[in-house]
Amino acid sequence: ALEQNIDVAGGYPHSIQVIGHNLVEVDRDGTIGADDWASALMKSAAEMARKEFSDLYDFKGKGTLRETILNILALAQRPMTKQELRNAVGGKNIYTATCMGELKKTGAVSEIADGSIILHSMLFRAAVLIHLYTHAERNPEYQKLIQQFFPPHEPSAPGESKGLLK
Repeated sequence: ALEQNIDVAGGYPHSIQVIGHNLVEVDRDGTIGADDWASALMKSAAEMARKEFSDLYDFKGKGTLRETILNILALAQRPMTKQELRNAVGGKNIYTATCMGELKKTGAVSEIADGSIILHSMLFRAAVLIHLYTHAERNPEYQKLIQQFFPPHEPSAPGESKGLLK
């Protein structure tokens, strides 16, 4: 479990350090459990969104095609081909230097061996998702994008929660 939780940092030593610091901060009983990991990862993602990840994603701005691509990759939860990304943004040209070129240059995304595009790290993905979900109520574009990947559904069992997050 430790290795899997650390993998969230994408191998970046500073991210591992931030997670470790927050893990110690959230632990209240001297035993680090799943709830401590979840709290530390959420806290780390939010902290890095304000600091290190602010160069990769505009967490304060309106959002450009670059942010839309990052939102889609975060919601998709998997690598996507450039054609899938282009289709997901309505056929817009993502191959420009200011779009995909800039995303690769800053390290926000990487191209893997099969040509698919992946996000910087799972921690970066968490930061993007936190941003999307916390702003979706006031941003109809975010709502629409989230519903593309997670359509609302009725609970199937008594006590099951409604909505996108469980």
